[in-house]
This record gives sequence, C-alpha cells and structure tokens, in this order.
Amino acid sequence: LTIDSSGRSTFTGGVTIEGTDNTTSSLILTNTAPTPDNSWSLVPQYNSQDLHLLEDSTTRVTFKSGGEVQVTGGLESIGADTQTNVTASASLGVKLQNTSDTDGNFMPIDFFNSSGFVTARIGAEFQDAGDRNTDLFFCTRANSGTLTEKMRITSGGNVGIGDTSASYKLRVKTDATLENGAYISAGDSSSNHALYVENEAGSVEMFAIRGDGEIRL
Repeated sequence: LTIDSSGRSTFTGGVTIEGTDNTTSSLILTNTAPTPDNSWSLVPQYNSQDLHLLEDSTTRVTFKSGGEVQVTGGLESIGADTQTNVTASASLGVKLQNTSDTDGNFMPIDFFNSSGFVTARIGAEFQDAGDRNTDLFFCTRANSGTLTEKMRITSGGNVGIGDTSASYKLRVKTDATLENGAYISAGDSSSNHALYVENEAGSVEMFAIRGDGEIRL
C-alpha cells in the first residue's frame, strides 16, 4: 500500500473486504463537495448472495446471484454514433442474446404490474437459432386471463394480427364477434381514401373506396 502526498492510495495486488454482516463488508465512496454529501456503496447481501449498489441509502442496482441485474429507475444509452443505416451494426442501444442453439427459443422483454404478474411481452423468436430466421412477437394479457400472443411480424416481413404464421403481408384473423373485426375510417371528401389498392409499380389503381362513399374497381 502506497499513500502519496495528495492522499491517493495505490494497492499492489488485490483488495479484500471482509465482514460479518451486510454493513461491515461494504465498500463506500463519498463525495464531500456537494451539500449535502452523497455517497455510493457496494453491499453484499449474505442471505440472498446478491450485490447491491446504493446511492446513499437507496438501492439503485441489484446484481442477482444468478446473473440477473435489477435497476431501480430508467436505463439510458448515451453516446454519439454517426451510423445512418438502420440495418447496420450499431455501437449504441440495447443488445439481447440467447446463446442456446435451440430452434424456436426466444428472448423476451416482459412488463410486470405492481403485483408481480407478467401482463405484456415483446420478444424475438429464433426459428433457426443458428442462422438469422427470426420473428418478432407481441403478447398481452386480459383480466383473469393468461399471456397470449396477439401480433407477430415474421422474418419474411408478414404481419399477422391474431395469426402466428401469416402468409400475407397483412393478415387480420378475428372471431365471429362483430367488434373484433377491422375498422377503417377516412375523411368524407373525394380526395380521401379509406382503402386504396394499386399495382406494385404504383402506376395503376386496382381498387379504391373513397371517403365520399364511391367505390372504384
């Protein structure tokens, strides 16, 4: 251990902090410049084997013994990246990876209510875990119900609402209940369209329903 004239300490080798409870074995960093003082501390929890990062007396981050990380508050990814191609690799953002090479496995983002129930989920399902064939799915949960998939975007770009394997660019599948169908509204003039269908080149109108009620085919 070396302490220089400015009070800085240098350790040769590792540093071990031991204690018999959750307080005496903590590492505390205090900044006395602001008023009031603020401090950060690393505190191991002996019962759960978790590691807590505290701001003053408030736990901000918990490192779980199984490898999970819990954050109290929001997460921010801050930096400068000049990349303008949205499909290229990026140095910023959130990266999630499932390292299991099992076809059909997935990586979710779960939303919990105050009672601890999963009420919604957004996830990626790896149809071919060793390649790039991946779907994006969305789940919600009704009162007294279970988590149910409601929409999926397939790796080929097809969108299914109520259909988990849509074979069209958009497939809406509902039951016999009237209010579960598709509802489209538009302005009431001839320049507004509730539905417009054209060829791939965009040069030929094939079908149109105008806002004034006219239907063209």
